[in-house]
Amino acid sequence: QSNLQRITAMRDISAVITSTLNLQTILDLFLEKLEHFFPYPTAATVRVFDRESGKFEQLSCRNLNEAEWRARGERLPGPRSKEVIQSKAPLVVRNIQTDPRSIRPDFDIRSGLVSYLGVPLIVKEHVLGILCLFTKEEHEFSAEEIDFVSSVASSAAMAIHNSQLYEQLKTQAADLEIARGALEFRVRARTSELAEANEALRAEITERQRIENKLRESEQQLRTLAKELEEQLIVSDRLVSLGQLTASIVHEFNNPLQIILGFTQDLISETESSQSHYEALKMVEGATFRCKEIIKGLADFARPAPADLRLSAVEPIIRNSVKLALSYLEKSKVIVEIDIPPDLPRIYADPQQLQQVLINLFFNAAEAMPKGGTVTVRAKSNPVLSPEVDKNGGESHSELTIAVSDTGTGVDPESMPNIFRPFFSTKKKKGMGLGLSICEGILKAHGGRISVESTWGNGTTFYLHFPLTEANNDERVA
Repeated sequence: QSNLQRITAMRDISAVITSTLNLQTILDLFLEKLEHFFPYPTAATVRVFDRESGKFEQLSCRNLNEAEWRARGERLPGPRSKEVIQSKAPLVVRNIQTDPRSIRPDFDIRSGLVSYLGVPLIVKEHVLGILCLFTKEEHEFSAEEIDFVSSVASSAAMAIHNSQLYEQLKTQAADLEIARGALEFRVRARTSELAEANEALRAEITERQRIENKLRESEQQLRTLAKELEEQLIVSDRLVSLGQLTASIVHEFNNPLQIILGFTQDLISETESSQSHYEALKMVEGATFRCKEIIKGLADFARPAPADLRLSAVEPIIRNSVKLALSYLEKSKVIVEIDIPPDLPRIYADPQQLQQVLINLFFNAAEAMPKGGTVTVRAKSNPVLSPEVDKNGGESHSELTIAVSDTGTGVDPESMPNIFRPFFSTKKKKGMGLGLSICEGILKAHGGRISVESTWGNGTTFYLHFPLTEANNDERVA
């Protein structure tokens, strides 16, 4: 029966050695098989001997307080361990508690360890460590028991050796991978350097050929090249900064607008106010002034100028803005509806800038209704719903709101967070995306804000919020 048990245990040990490289799993099985082989209480430990440091490393234990056992840390071999290492043979001690070779028997006593069997873990004549078996009662180990423990120790030594080889192989593979990565990096870096040098040489050759060809071209070819370079520079300048872009736009538009304004004013001075086209000429004059104000606003967007704020009635500004944009709106088949109560408080505003904001919103609304529709302008005073909305330190408790609504296509949800961002536009290949940014800047200069509500496919409403103070409330439109 004992022989069958021994054969079964060794077969299980061989099976686990061939099935895994996890050393802890293998050692746990070894110690478990040792415990089951002996019909009386035992404890066991496995320690590896480090030849460089001359100390033991604790690997595994069974039926001991593992935390206390490991707390003893790496230790130099004691007299018994030295004897096992030097003799390369099993060592039996009947009672280690009374053995004079015991350095610190207190742990052995607390753990109830009595008899000792120490077997060296040997691979290729080298001692890797020691497998120690302890009994909880005084015991005389038989030759069969020593032989079985020696067989287990031999398998454990092979498993530890294989594990060490595996770890060395992993370390070498990692080092090799690092070296390979470093080599590949150097190769890529060198290849990149050569490619850059080759590209630079090719570019230099191409540039020289281009210059030589251009020098041989006719005056017309030189003019064409100059025009192409000018266009490229214009495009580049537009991307350099908002200030340069603004300067370019102002330079390009101010002179033609001044010519249009001059001729229009000449025609107005030669036309009687009773003539039918007199009003149309005045509208052209007003629209030209508005264009100049828009260009000024664009410049102010890059370099904001203080708004000329004064106590102003809202209704005349709204109606005048509608009047200036009416011709364009009618051509776009857009109907304008105005809903303004008669007793609105005045606001501190720059009428020209507010008119610029409203006209911009009217034009945007018309473009959102390609088949025509309705623009509704409403104004009302109402309490501030949240203290965060009030930017005047808490003194103002209400605001005046102008709402511009359309029945157009609305703004898609993806574009909503960006519509006030400079150069963002939902118009395909139209506009520069500055209109709403300028509007937002004007409202901030008035101490107010602009907000928007839109449902995709069901129209959009822009809200202009202006703070009201007690002084505003005392000034009502008659």
